Amino acid sequence: MAMIDKFITHLFLVVAAMVMAGTMFGQDARSSGTNDVISRYLAMRKAAWGGPEKMLTKNEQAALATVVQEAKSIDSTSFAYHYLSYIHSPFLPAAVAHLAVAKQLRPTHEGVLHASIQEAHFTGNNSNLRKALEKLHASQFSWSTEELAYHRHVLISLPANAILITNGDDDTHPLLMLQYMQGIRKDVQVIRADFLQQASFLKQTSIPEKGHKKFMAASRGDAVAAAFIAFPAERIHLALTLPPSWLQRQSEGIINGLALGRQSAGHTLAQLVNRTADISPASINPSKEGAHRFDRNYLPLFLILEEYHKNTASGLAKGYTDAIERIKPKLKNPNVINNLPR
Repeated sequence: MAMIDKFITHLFLVVAAMVMAGTMFGQDARSSGTNDVISRYLAMRKAAWGGPEKMLTKNEQAALATVVQEAKSIDSTSFAYHYLSYIHSPFLPAAVAHLAVAKQLRPTHEGVLHASIQEAHFTGNNSNLRKALEKLHASQFSWSTEELAYHRHVLISLPANAILITNGDDDTHPLLMLQYMQGIRKDVQVIRADFLQQASFLKQTSIPEKGHKKFMAASRGDAVAAAFIAFPAERIHLALTLPPSWLQRQSEGIINGLALGRQSAGHTLAQLVNRTADISPASINPSKEGAHRFDRNYLPLFLILEEYHKNTASGLAKGYTDAIERIKPKLKNPNVINNLPR
C-alpha cells in the first residue's frame, strides 16, 4: 500500500511539473509573440507614414488595426495589446483605459513614459503631466543638460505668452520638461500639431467652433497652416523642427528667435544659434543613448535655417553655415550631415 501511495505521489509531482512547464512555455511563447507584434506594428506604421505630408490610407489604417487585433488574440491581457491599442488611437476616450493597464504592466517602458506625458498634455491635466515628466526624468530615457540646451533656447527666444506649435514627442516633451520641472518660460503654450485635429482640444482654444471641422478634415500640414493664421499674430509660432515643407508654406512667416512667427520680436537669432552650438562633444557621441536626438533636432534645425535664409536672400545664411561647420568636428561621423534632409 505504501508503495502505491509513493508511486501516486511521484506521479502527481511529475504531472504537476509537466503542467507548470507547459504553462511557462505557453507564457514565454505568448510573450515572444506579443513582443514581435509590437515591433511589426511600429515598423509598419513607420513605413506607412512615408513622409510628413502623407496621411494614412484606410487600407493602411486597417492593416495596423489588424496587428492590434492579433496582439489581442495572442493575449488580451498583455502589455502589447494595451500599449498598441493606445498608440493606435491615442485620442479616443477608450484609449485612456488601455494606457492605464499598459502603465501597470510596464511602468518604465519608454513608450509608456512618453504616452503618459502626451495624454496628460492633451487633456490639460497639469498634475498628471508633472508626475509623468518626473518619471521620465528619473528614467534612463531622460535628456542630458546638453541635449536640453536647444529646447531651452527655443523657449527663451520667444516673446511673452507665445503659442508654439511642435511636431511630436522629441521636440515637445523636452520643452515641457523645462517648463514644469525647471520653471523656464511657463508662459509659453506648447501645442503638438496632431492636437490641432482633435475636437476636444480645439474646444479649449480661441479658434471659433465653426472652423473646427476644417482642422479635423485637413492633413496635419494643412492644420498647422490654418493654425498659423487662426491664432493671434503676436503669439503664434511654429517650431523649426516641423517639416521644412510646412514652414516654407507660410508666406507671412518671419524667423523670430528659434521659431517661425508672424511678427518680429527683435531677437538676434545669430546669437542664439552660436550659443546653442556651444555644446560638449560627449553629448553627441553617436555611441551614447540619446545621441540620435541631436542629429534629428540640432542639425536639421541649422540646415533649415540656412536654407530658409538662402531662399529669402536675407544675408543671414552664412551664420548658420558657420554653426554647421562648428558642429562637424564634434561628430564621430561628420558625414551624417550630408545625409540629413534639407
